Amino acid sequence: MNHTKPNQLLEVKDFLNSFFGLKTPIINISAGFSAYWISNYHKIFIDNDKVFLAITAVILLDFIFGVTANINDFRTRKALKLVWYLTGYWAIAATTITVELAFKSAFWLTDTIMLTIITFQFISILKNACKCGILTNAQFKAILDKIDKHKDYTTDETSPSPNL
Repeated sequence: MNHTKPNQLLEVKDFLNSFFGLKTPIINISAGFSAYWISNYHKIFIDNDKVFLAITAVILLDFIFGVTANINDFRTRKALKLVWYLTGYWAIAATTITVELAFKSAFWLTDTIMLTIITFQFISILKNACKCGILTNAQFKAILDKIDKHKDYTTDETSPSPNL
């Protein structure tokens, strides 16, 4: 029995050496690419910190109002959406900034996409603020009426446009 133990250890050692010996160039290339990618995105995060800060602030405010509005019906799974939203929106922001850096003619991309997301988050904040009692229904309705005010009038603003 004592004889098989050293043989088994040698076999395991030989297997590991052969396994990692063959994979070393792939591991080195992957590690180098990953380090480049991480440092590049670190620079993007540092140079555009206000974009990521705005996303974080809007999502956190929506989360706070949402939890406050639904404090009696708190659901952990629903609350964890904060992490998914934050990760997803940060990934979208990083991707659009990368495309902007690669293609100078796409200078409008981050503003267009991120302002759309932030606008919808603000609407959600208003809805949650109304649900938790910070805004009254009348105030909320007045805000919503002012958002789509242009839809009820033609360009001369004198006569209502027909409903299609």
